[in-house]
Amino acid sequence: MLAKINRQKDFKIYLIAGILVAILIGGLLLSGVASAAPNNSIGGLVWNDQLDADGIQDAGEPGIGGVTVNLYDAVDGVIGNGNDTLEKTVLTSPSGAYLFDSPEISTPNDYYVEFVIPIGSGLAFSPKDAGDDTQDSDANTGTGQTDLISLALNEGVGNIDAGFYTPPTIGDFVWNDLNANGVQDFGESGIGGATVYLYTFDDTLVDTQTTAYNGKYSFSGGAVIAGDYYVQFVTPTDFTPSPKGVGAANVDSDADVGTGKTAVFTVTAGSTKDDIDAGFFQSATLGNFVWDDINGNGLQDGGELGIPGVTVTLYDTTDAEITNMPTNASGYYTFTNLVPNTYYLHFSGPIGYVASPKDQGANDSLDSDIDTTTYKTDNFTLAFGEVQADMDAAFFNPGAIGDFIWSDLDGDGVQDGGSEVGIDGVTLQLYRDVAPIGTLDGSDVALGSPVTTASGGVYDFTDLPAGDYLIDITDTGGVLTSYALTIGSDPQAVTLSAGSDYNNADFGYQEQTASIGDFVWTDLNGDGVQDGGSEAGIDGATLQLY
Repeated sequence: MLAKINRQKDFKIYLIAGILVAILIGGLLLSGVASAAPNNSIGGLVWNDQLDADGIQDAGEPGIGGVTVNLYDAVDGVIGNGNDTLEKTVLTSPSGAYLFDSPEISTPNDYYVEFVIPIGSGLAFSPKDAGDDTQDSDANTGTGQTDLISLALNEGVGNIDAGFYTPPTIGDFVWNDLNANGVQDFGESGIGGATVYLYTFDDTLVDTQTTAYNGKYSFSGGAVIAGDYYVQFVTPTDFTPSPKGVGAANVDSDADVGTGKTAVFTVTAGSTKDDIDAGFFQSATLGNFVWDDINGNGLQDGGELGIPGVTVTLYDTTDAEITNMPTNASGYYTFTNLVPNTYYLHFSGPIGYVASPKDQGANDSLDSDIDTTTYKTDNFTLAFGEVQADMDAAFFNPGAIGDFIWSDLDGDGVQDGGSEVGIDGVTLQLYRDVAPIGTLDGSDVALGSPVTTASGGVYDFTDLPAGDYLIDITDTGGVLTSYALTIGSDPQAVTLSAGSDYNNADFGYQEQTASIGDFVWTDLNGDGVQDGGSEAGIDGATLQLY
């Protein structure tokens, strides 16, 4: 093509392959692109790769004027050895063209060109060597320097080009989501020092940034070109990702709670994508222990082991289930990454077991926290970053003590059946034999309410943990007033093992319906006859019945 001439002075006219080319004497190509370069010259084009930043000169991508271009003589044929010589500096023409020729270039020799990004322009270099050498960019994206250009005698090259583009900017904010709602609320500050990765859509790592003190981050410059990307946020230590996609795009969290990755998005040259945010909150942790409370006292005593496989379920105050898990082989459970909130727990309880008393003793880390009927804890509130490791539950394998109070007609202490029937209406009280010494003393503890014999003299104390007990016949209704005990002791001592049913605590009573008596007197005349008069009764005499 024939170059268009914009000025009418200070230029040379070259005839190359039958085409006129206008060159400024100062070394600047005014306009147009020649099909061949003059002898002993290096030239090319600096253009705005604004459409796609692909490093290829596309239609509609104009040249950039006023860009500094340096020509270096690579003295020893190696770039960057410290002895390179700056031969000349030129500025590109308004159309983006430049040319170095004689006398600064002599052949044969080795040169390289350096393109300088205009200060404050925000431009970056396009990808290097992206295609056809007559159309691509030859500048290193980091240094702006070309590869070594080795000119043969009288050789000229005219395709040493550089593409620039305005990089997209990708950001923006990592914040402390105090209420864990996934929305940037007033007063929620940024998290500094968080790691953020930028990947292309096909998982190639482009750049890594660390958030500033205020939680801000930005990807820009030469590493970022127009294209499709995603961002991955690394969860800061002691934090948990907030819910994704809650609320408006400019105030929500875009990070997947599992991977930390955003969805893929597209940026164009010069565009700004400043709504790629991630919220994190300081999660709470909850545990701790479910144990076999052998003695049923509701306290973790030495030798009492954990119960594995108990399902522990976490609910919020609306009774919505949050999560659940079984206790491990040692009886422990732990819920992590919990949103600070108010909750309660439910424990399934092992089959055949019952719950121990709640809130026994002064040490909350050793007691049981569940209601003995519902197996639920009270409501409790977890704060940000809190570790609550004292929500415990005690269960024991219950046993029973009973059996029978009967009318022992013949007083032989044996249940003969027939007319020897049970006695209903007799009350009994069960005590924990604390000492244990087998008799009631001040240390013994009454357990529950008295039971009353019924259905033929039967009684039963149930849901008892292993231990030492005393059965005391209180007979508050006076049913046994005219009876005497013929077998068993009152109180009766029983040692109960875990889960056992002790049904030999029987009591036999014989009704006392006959009497023998009458009178001891002074038989003055020794005739064995109560004569009256002075033969008076004798008080205080002891008698033994055989």
